[in-house]
Amino acid sequence: MLGVSVIDTGKSDKGYYHALNVANNVNNIINFLNGFDHRPSQVLELSQQIIQEDGLYQITKKNGHFSSKQTPGILEGDWSASTGIDPDKRPHATMNFDKRWIPIIPIIAIESNKLTSLQKQCARAIDWIGDGIVNSNLTKQFLQIIISLETMLEQDPDKLESKLKKENLWNDKLSTSIEDQLVSTIDLTYHSKVENNQKNLATQDIKKAYDLRSEIAHNGKQLTEDDTALVKNWYDIAYKIIANIMFLGNWNSTYDLWKAANLNKKDRNED
Repeated sequence: MLGVSVIDTGKSDKGYYHALNVANNVNNIINFLNGFDHRPSQVLELSQQIIQEDGLYQITKKNGHFSSKQTPGILEGDWSASTGIDPDKRPHATMNFDKRWIPIIPIIAIESNKLTSLQKQCARAIDWIGDGIVNSNLTKQFLQIIISLETMLEQDPDKLESKLKKENLWNDKLSTSIEDQLVSTIDLTYHSKVENNQKNLATQDIKKAYDLRSEIAHNGKQLTEDDTALVKNWYDIAYKIIANIMFLGNWNSTYDLWKAANLNKKDRNED
């Protein structure tokens, strides 16, 4: 249990809403680290805020008890019968995750200047995944995992090409499409040395996942309990990519990451 004491009700560093936002960030980090197959933790608020027309705030207890405050977008009603996953039947989360995360959780929660630009994007990705994990709906979980990958690895294709040309790095063999960006950067940040046929299979998997993301976003496709392994696999992929970026610190920005994945392939394969 995390207790937070605040001095005023506003959005300043000492305000209630700032504290609540940080608490939600920390909660999403913990849920991300525990994985989507654990019972999620929640943020509980002792007080209820009433926003008055004159701009004043009144802080009152809600019936003298804690009230449950869930992070945005989660479990708005009963658990999803379409997935067959009852969140109350998941095992309790623990603190038995990789202890390297413990000292940097506060840094991630506030996106501290101690983080590189790419690590800050990882912090946003963690928030996406952590928020999605508490949802019993596999479709939303998968969508938020893929969005998290795009948050870290995706750049505007036209702007990326323009920047490369400005630095005299462009050649016609390069591709800046979103799918190819994901394929190349996931290959660098997730995969180790593998045979070419395995890399081709990974490329197909990434393209299939991106196509599925489009089907969900544009056509309303819904995943079922049969897709649980798919969601778990992409959670594992996203977790490893985020951990490698956070702890290896080899790339300062998404642009640096793309260049390492696409311009230094020969050197990387020889390592």
